[in-house]
Amino acid sequence: MKSVLWTVLAGVVLGLAGMGALRGAAVSEVALQGKPQYTLFVFETMEEYEKRTAPSDVGMAYWGPWVAFMEEMKGSGVLLGGMPLKPEESVRQVRIRDGETVVTNGPIVSQDAFLSGYFMLEVESEAEALKWAAKVPNVGQSVVEVRAGFPKPAG
Repeated sequence: MKSVLWTVLAGVVLGLAGMGALRGAAVSEVALQGKPQYTLFVFETMEEYEKRTAPSDVGMAYWGPWVAFMEEMKGSGVLLGGMPLKPEESVRQVRIRDGETVVTNGPIVSQDAFLSGYFMLEVESEAEALKWAAKVPNVGQSVVEVRAGFPKPAG
């Protein structure tokens, strides 16, 4: 069942790439239209996250709403890209201190929920980005942070 779930997710991601939604050139061309861009940072508890690789019905119940959500964003033309992320034990922080590179394990702030993925959107307004955030499948169990990107310079 695990391979079926990853095949479903890979199909969605490859479908997005095939449309140009995840290729740099397509993103650059769209960004020049001047629409605001937002990133939806998706947070999950470890309990929810572990459902990603759960066998049979649990895993399928987890991925079903996510696939539908990604397809809806793709169909509406707002999706620029995104990626599921590994849990916080895979996080590395990099700093330069006294001329030396210092790598620290773990997120800046540890909490019950952790950053588990993101979606980059190009929409007409912050209000539209907030509407998409309200549709994220796990928003009822966790939180989605909506953050505006800096506009690209003209020319």
